[in-house]
Amino acid sequence: DYDAFAYDVACLGNLYRAYLWVRVALSIVHLLAPLFDRMTTHLVSERFTASDAADFIDTAIGKWPDALLDVSVISSRNWQCCINPDLYWSRTPVDFLAKWSHYRMPGMSRTARILDSFSVLPVGWTILRF
Repeated sequence: DYDAFAYDVACLGNLYRAYLWVRVALSIVHLLAPLFDRMTTHLVSERFTASDAADFIDTAIGKWPDALLDVSVISSRNWQCCINPDLYWSRTPVDFLAKWSHYRMPGMSRTARILDSFSVLPVGWTILRF
């Protein structure tokens, strides 16, 4: 079933991933990695709701020192992390990765990866759209 709210959360999560992970954000704020994955997982039943994401952010931000909240972030778009979440998880420390690995998005099936690769081609998108 289509869930418009889950779709909205995933869209916002993809924007966060594309614009925030590149510059300062993940090198300083490791908790963005689990947030990104839970907002954008292809398993809709495991995806954060808007309320879950807000609670996660409130809990995480509550632990951040004021100096961290004052850091300016220059956003820069990079869509590669939407294709490969390992790009931002690889910027987290090993102990963090072990502690938060249950938040990681599971890999997509081979069929889903093939369809995803096919859909970026103009002819592929035209065929899949119908």
